[in-house]
Amino acid sequence: MQEGTGYCGRWLTDKIPPTVSTARIDLARYKRLAVRSADTWQGGLFRLPMWIQENEDAAPYRPTGAFWRSVSTGLIWCLVEPQPRTANADLALRALLEFGQKHEDALMGRPARIEVPNARFADELRHLLDDRDTTVAVIENLPDVDDALRQFAEYESGPLPRGLMDTPGVTPEHVRRFAAAAAGFYGAEPWEALEPGDLIAIDLPGLDVEMRHLVVTGSTRDSRGVMFFTAQGQFERFMSQPPTSGRKPRMWMIAFDRIDSLPFADVDAWEDLQLPVTADDAYPRPGLTLPDGLPGRPNPTQLAHLEAILRALATTTDDEFDSGEWTKPVDTVEGPMAVRLSLPRLLQQMARESETGAIVDEDPNHVPQMRFAMEQTLRRALRAGRSADTPEEATRLIEEAMAAEAGGGHPPKPSEVSPEEHALAIAQAAMATTGRRKIQLARRALAICPDCADAWSALGSRAIDLQRAVRCYRQAVAAGERAIGPDGFAASAGHFWEAVDT
Repeated sequence: MQEGTGYCGRWLTDKIPPTVSTARIDLARYKRLAVRSADTWQGGLFRLPMWIQENEDAAPYRPTGAFWRSVSTGLIWCLVEPQPRTANADLALRALLEFGQKHEDALMGRPARIEVPNARFADELRHLLDDRDTTVAVIENLPDVDDALRQFAEYESGPLPRGLMDTPGVTPEHVRRFAAAAAGFYGAEPWEALEPGDLIAIDLPGLDVEMRHLVVTGSTRDSRGVMFFTAQGQFERFMSQPPTSGRKPRMWMIAFDRIDSLPFADVDAWEDLQLPVTADDAYPRPGLTLPDGLPGRPNPTQLAHLEAILRALATTTDDEFDSGEWTKPVDTVEGPMAVRLSLPRLLQQMARESETGAIVDEDPNHVPQMRFAMEQTLRRALRAGRSADTPEEATRLIEEAMAAEAGGGHPPKPSEVSPEEHALAIAQAAMATTGRRKIQLARRALAICPDCADAWSALGSRAIDLQRAVRCYRQAVAAGERAIGPDGFAASAGHFWEAVDT
């Protein structure tokens, strides 16, 4: 940056408010400057490439400032509005007058021509300036001013990431459709249906190889988004050794965050195009993270594919998730697409269950699951006519029954037990697993027996949203009360936690 950059920084911090009386005095001094017919000043009021946060509790805001640039010298001058949404033509005049006075020697007078991008602002400036020696012209695009603003921001904070529409071929309609898809995805809350361990495979013609698998993140509000992987192996390596610092792995991501996390060009797009957003911290930021340097931005086809994937996930039902594989036809900026999605891990778990005829627990040594298995064994023994009046007798019955099963016997088939027992067995398996499999098994148990308290508890333990979890646990309590019944409560009084049925 040339001379004048330091003054911009001072005004950004001092934020001296303009006053009409002072401006009138400065205007008289300004008009005494000679007219330099060879120079043109460009500028006006612009949203500045910076954020201001008054205190820790206040939301950051992007200020508007009066910004001027001399075409002949490259010098710049900037004043920031003293309060949000207070910038006006008076502020622009104040900045213009100070520009001429502070750099009187270098500028060698006032310009013969001033170029601004807005006709209404030009009329206001002509009226305030009242200078017949200077022509105020309207030029809609001032690329040199845009470049100067970018250089100013990079001087303060380093290189700026590119906006979505800075990529050749990406149009406002591309961005508009992507924004709508992202808003729909966020509103559907897919992180309640999927865990970060639920890898989804994507089959979409022409899809970038680095986007063919994804996981939905969102255990906390500041981690919500989508992470893409080339293959299942890359995902497994990432999960086993997640990067904590240093070089970032190369991968496509869509992060949801506050507006001040976006590139300034995207902030302009969201405001100028009035793009939809679901929450204050739900602005989508798609990009390719690179080991070094600024993130890459999607080309038109990649952005359309991201739109398609987000639309497909937003409209996926619980039944489709539980099926393990499904296809969603969606309409995108580049035409209709059919997105085929699948959950490889869930399909593997379902295949093992189909082959063995039983639910294979992910962790057979899971302590609650071991307790559930013993309870089931004891319950079967009691219903077969055996008795257990003491804990010692109950332990003996469990050991004998489990030994019999290990010696060639087998647990009863679903058709040999009541719907309540069948649902309970599935719900207890759900408690011992993770990911979509937990939800799938819990929903299956509830389809068999809506009063399966353990199934409701499994759904409650999986819920991320507190209110959703509370609703599930209330359902669990109500289901348990109905299943035990008033007689069961009365009969178990005094030893409620020792009764198998309770």
